[in-house]
Amino acid sequence: MRIYTLDDVVLFCSEDMAREYEEDEDIGEFDPEIHIDTCLDSFLKKNPKIKKLAELHSRINKLKGKIILSAHGGCDYTYYDKKKWTYFDNKKEFSIQGWVNKWDGRYGTLILHCCNPEHLEIYSKKSAVVCYNHIYSGIKQARCEGQVEIYIPKLEYVDSYIIDNEIEKMRKMLKENRTPQ
Repeated sequence: MRIYTLDDVVLFCSEDMAREYEEDEDIGEFDPEIHIDTCLDSFLKKNPKIKKLAELHSRINKLKGKIILSAHGGCDYTYYDKKKWTYFDNKKEFSIQGWVNKWDGRYGTLILHCCNPEHLEIYSKKSAVVCYNHIYSGIKQARCEGQVEIYIPKLEYVDSYIIDNEIEKMRKMLKENRTPQ
C-alpha cells in the first residue's frame, strides 16, 4: 500500500492500482496529487450535497480531514456464507469494513474509491463514509450506472430525497452547538 498526504487528505493507494497507472503508456507515472484531486472531484465535488453533509457531520463531531482508500474492490463469497466487500493490494484480499473500522473516528470523511460489484454495505461509528454502489469508473459514473452514497453514523445511508432535510438538521445542530442523538 502506498500512502500519500496532501493538505488534509491522506491517500492509501494499492500497489496494483498505482502500477496500472505506471504501466499505462498514456499516463506513464502515478501522480498522487492528481489521483487525490480526481477522487475528491468524483466523490464530493460532483455531489455537493454529499460533500456538505460530510462536512457538517465532521464539524459537529469535531473530526478533521479526509482519507481515501483507492484500490480494486470485489467480493469474498467464502466469509461464513455471507458476501464481504473486499479490496486488493499486491494481489492479496482485505476487508473494506476492516479498513473502515481502523480509520473510523480518526478522520471526518472516509472515501472508498473501490468497486462495489455487489452493492454491499459498510458502517461506521463516528466518521462519514462516502462510496460508490456499483463497479466504479468515471465513465460509468457519467452514464449514471451506480451512484455515490454517504453513510452517516446514526442515520445510516442517507437517500438523495432526504439529504436536504438532513443537511438542515445538521446546520441547526451546529448553530445550537449540539451533537447528534
